[in-house]
Amino acid sequence: MTEGEIKVEVMARSALKGMSRSELIEYVIRRAKDGAVIVFEGQLNPDLLTEIIQRTMEEVDLEEFTGIDIYVVPPKRAARRSGRGLMKRLLGKRSEEGMTVISPANVLKDLEKGEDFITLKLG
Repeated sequence: MTEGEIKVEVMARSALKGMSRSELIEYVIRRAKDGAVIVFEGQLNPDLLTEIIQRTMEEVDLEEFTGIDIYVVPPKRAARRSGRGLMKRLLGKRSEEGMTVISPANVLKDLEKGEDFITLKLG
């Protein structure tokens, strides 16, 4: 990616099924280091998120990689949407599993959390 460019990757739950736990963790860290924001269909397992955070902290370099931020819309809240949500528009199906957003810590400029949405201002 070029300087100042932010890439957003949206991953369906089915894409995760082909990855082992360690492959997923490596993928998230590699993509975050590259500056990508990843939106996962569904709420990732809290143990997995804990391991992602632990592994990320081992790789923090304040000059090159400052870490990650994680945002979650829980399943119950995401299910209230009327089918016009992000996953419906991007993946062609309604998700009642919530979503998880993982971004590099240095790209978040502002955050707004509602009952069933997250608005991230990146830059």
